[in-house]
Amino acid sequence: MQVWTAIKNHYFTTGCLLLCLGFPLFGVTPAFMSIGTVVCTLAFFHGNIADNLKKLTSLPVLLFIILWVWILIGGLYSTDTKRWWDICSRKLPLLLLPLGFASVSLTKKQVWGILLFFNGVITFFAIASTIYYFNHFEAINASLIESKAVPVWPVEDGISHIYFGVLMSFSIVNCLYFTLTEKQPVLFNRDRILFCGLGLLNFVIIHLLSARTGLVALYGGLGVLILYTVWQYRRVKMVWLTLVILPLIPVIAYAALPSFRNKIINSVKDIEINRSGGDINHRSFSMRLEAWKTGIDIIEQHPVTGMGPGDLYREMHAQYDRNQTILWHENRVMPHNQFIENGVQLGLLYVLLLLIVVFWPLLHYKQTNPLQWCVSALFFFAMCFESLLERQIGVTAFPLVVFLTGYLGSNKNL
Repeated sequence: MQVWTAIKNHYFTTGCLLLCLGFPLFGVTPAFMSIGTVVCTLAFFHGNIADNLKKLTSLPVLLFIILWVWILIGGLYSTDTKRWWDICSRKLPLLLLPLGFASVSLTKKQVWGILLFFNGVITFFAIASTIYYFNHFEAINASLIESKAVPVWPVEDGISHIYFGVLMSFSIVNCLYFTLTEKQPVLFNRDRILFCGLGLLNFVIIHLLSARTGLVALYGGLGVLILYTVWQYRRVKMVWLTLVILPLIPVIAYAALPSFRNKIINSVKDIEINRSGGDINHRSFSMRLEAWKTGIDIIEQHPVTGMGPGDLYREMHAQYDRNQTILWHENRVMPHNQFIENGVQLGLLYVLLLLIVVFWPLLHYKQTNPLQWCVSALFFFAMCFESLLERQIGVTAFPLVVFLTGYLGSNKNL
């Protein structure tokens, strides 16, 4: 039995590594992410199926499965069944990855090994993106004022800068957590130095790349870690020092990094145009605000069931017309907010379920660890500014990160 368990954990770990590699390479080939998901899921069918089925009663696993099954049921009242089925297929990781995680028992060393590989992959593309940025310094800085983004290179079409920013924020948070909590070597001697170095490097680069959603997610996660330190350990001096330093970082970044400064200028300009009633076409943040308003108008009309998962696109454009928006047709974006998007599709009860899934570690804080709390805040803030679960990258990263961090247990050494 121990041999079979070791084999299962080994190929499950391999599946997780393929997923980590697949995130930045998805646009080049989706094979890594697709194969990784399948390999992780196969763990459920390896061994005693009856025992694995019993493990599905674990509430976090069950909640993820319900998230997907609810979408499947939504097809009963979706007019556009093709779009509905595309959504069901794309969101299969919400069902499949929990099945795999429910049937394995990873060690702390295996989890941190996977996370180190993840951090290494993210850091490689972060450095590559930085090199690309400096090689096109003037052009990219000018484009940032016009709502453009620093491209993720060398796979510019492989992953959105928004999703890459969120992945970077998780990399920074887990590196910080490892540095603070693991006083003894876990993977090899001086592994804390490597985690610390990767975290600091990505912390600098995420400000250079200036992905707003990633930065919001990052500071949301860091904020939770600070609050946890105050509440649990009363380390007042460290907290006050952090509270002084953290607000200074954006100020320093604004003064030192043209990309960050231009992104802030663009954001402020967007808000001013929106307030003054000016032309918001091609203004990224203003278009997003208009999409939020449009989505909320639809939710108010159908708060319980929503319009059906497959009918979001049609209903959003119809509501844009009813609201007589000044946005041109090509600028009528979807909500870019996971909670509003799901509210339009499936109603407010589904939104409540998603919130429970996101904040599960906080609701059961005695059985969870601070890194899980950071992940809750990170994904919540990211979902407020991006429909994170509407692309395969996000819908795979969410359960992967949630369940991986859950293996680390409650850490009392912070």
